[in-house]
Amino acid sequence: MDLEEEKTKFAVTFLAAYLSAKRIQDILVRSDPAMVFSRAKQLIGELALPEAASQWLREPDWKKVEETVSWCRAQGVRLLWRGEAGYPLCLEHLSDPPSWLYLWGKGTLEGAALAVVGTRQPSLYGRQVTARLVGDLTRAGLIIVSGLARGLDAEAHRATLENSGRTWAILGSGFQRLYPPENVGLARRVLSSGLLVSEYPPPIEPAPWHFPARNRLIAALSLGVLVVEAGERSGTLLTADFALDLGIEVFAVPGPITSPQSVGCHRLLKQGAKLVEKAEDVLEELRLELLSIAPQIPQPALSAEEEQLQQLLAAAPLSLEEIVSRCPWPASKTLALLSMLEVKGLVRALPGSNYAIL
Repeated sequence: MDLEEEKTKFAVTFLAAYLSAKRIQDILVRSDPAMVFSRAKQLIGELALPEAASQWLREPDWKKVEETVSWCRAQGVRLLWRGEAGYPLCLEHLSDPPSWLYLWGKGTLEGAALAVVGTRQPSLYGRQVTARLVGDLTRAGLIIVSGLARGLDAEAHRATLENSGRTWAILGSGFQRLYPPENVGLARRVLSSGLLVSEYPPPIEPAPWHFPARNRLIAALSLGVLVVEAGERSGTLLTADFALDLGIEVFAVPGPITSPQSVGCHRLLKQGAKLVEKAEDVLEELRLELLSIAPQIPQPALSAEEEQLQQLLAAAPLSLEEIVSRCPWPASKTLALLSMLEVKGLVRALPGSNYAIL
């Protein structure tokens, strides 16, 4: 492909900022990507396109396109078109498969993958359950798919990376506009062993309507969708709905009936989702006989006090204040013991000065 043809095809992808995947399909069934701009007047007339898309077809910002091509080359970002080798066949089951995908990172979109999603405002219970389940599922060989969102999506990516697994982060923005800002560092970590995936060219900002579109890809790329926590109106439930429409298995973790973050999961369970208490529940349902949870690294030796503190945290995460009040030692010793358990990889500090076992 020469540079001019490459620039033209990149320029076509900027239509994702103005049109749905279905409307883009309508354009591409009428024109080869390389001919879209030369046929702009005809396409605009035939399809009654919105003004913003029509303006881009009439006068693309070629400087922005050239900058995008250069940036992608420098960063190793790949533009994968529908029909090319490596385009996931599972996306063809969608009513509106993306006409292209931007890929950044290592590997391809191939392998046994499971979506793990949840609320942006998780409880300590939700964080702990996500870390435990994802750790086991990752060690079983599954690729973990999520949306890099605040809360449990981010927890799923982190737990995968902490267990040396592969993860795919599906975005609702371009790679130069990673969202949310606090997860930019996490996105960079994903690149070390996994992929960032987007329908949107790198300069495209996040927009509210991008995220439901992103959720359909999370579901379609996965063998199943595991929902850990979801409120009554959580956007996470959209991912489960997409999975159900595609005939993909939906899994849900039960939670306390007093928690508003349990409402969505309990509704899914009433509708027939598979109840998950441990990773084996997922593996058995998906009939992944060749995958089995690898043995964990033996625990390091613990002192009697460390064992006592670990047992205290086994039932549920606790705040630092609660831990200090329940331990028979001075607060300074309790803090030292917590620090030692963190170093040994047995305890994890959570937001708000809370602690949980891993």
